[in-house]
Amino acid sequence: MPGSELRLRPATSLPWGIVFTNPAATELSGVPLGALLHPSQIYESVLGLLILGLLLLAERKSRPPGFLFLVFALAYSLGRFLLEFLRGDMGRGFWGPFSTSQWLALATLVVFLFFYSRASRPSEA
Repeated sequence: MPGSELRLRPATSLPWGIVFTNPAATELSGVPLGALLHPSQIYESVLGLLILGLLLLAERKSRPPGFLFLVFALAYSLGRFLLEFLRGDMGRGFWGPFSTSQWLALATLVVFLFFYSRASRPSEA
């Protein structure tokens, strides 16, 4: 892809970096072969476990209906936005400075922050 080298930022020197060698990986997602990359799939699994822990902590207190879903949506969209910076595949598309997934994560974050702010106001009844 022309200009994709400008968007490729996932190379790492960390000892847990991974190298893709199967040409099917490039065909399916555009991931570069032979480059030491962040294991974003593992990072996403860790994000899921962290969100689970957050939800289990939030569940301990009495919360209004839908609160846990709001916490999940906020935490996942923020985590997904940040994880996208570490991915090495170019097939996910970009609009301006962010990937499609980052724009969706930002939209989700804004929408659910709006809903959270409305749900956390004291009721006027």
